[in-house]
Amino acid sequence: MANGTFDGVTSNSSIAVRVVWSSQAKTQQNSSIVTASVQLYKNASYSSRTYGTGTWTLQIGSSAASAQTSVNLYSGAGWVTVVTHQATIAHQANGTCSVSIAASGGISGTSLSSLSCQRTVTLDAIPRASTLCFAKESVNAGEELSFSITRAD
Repeated sequence: MANGTFDGVTSNSSIAVRVVWSSQAKTQQNSSIVTASVQLYKNASYSSRTYGTGTWTLQIGSSAASAQTSVNLYSGAGWVTVVTHQATIAHQANGTCSVSIAASGGISGTSLSSLSCQRTVTLDAIPRASTLCFAKESVNAGEELSFSITRAD
């Protein structure tokens, strides 16, 4: 299970933004389910509140979700989740996969008018089936049969 956190920037230096993500491999389908959330945090050294209803977008690969979420950010509030999204991402034929996760949004008319947070993340590789190769296309009964196994990458 691959997972991680990465930071972005906001229009208000006292507010931090991050994306928290995780993935669960689906071996049979050669894909992963990726879940991500956008979270905001008000720095403890600032006493003013930032609040309002914001519009937030979170994109995982080509799949996007938007939400209008009311937030009230103040010192001591901790990390506040504003949007969560889940997407199924197909892996390459060899089982490897990288996907872009990007977030944007803001609260119009406030100091938090915009945010940006983007990264390409690498998911766990999914092992692929090995290939069985025969030396001849056909054999007669009693003949020796030679074969090799080519391991999947």
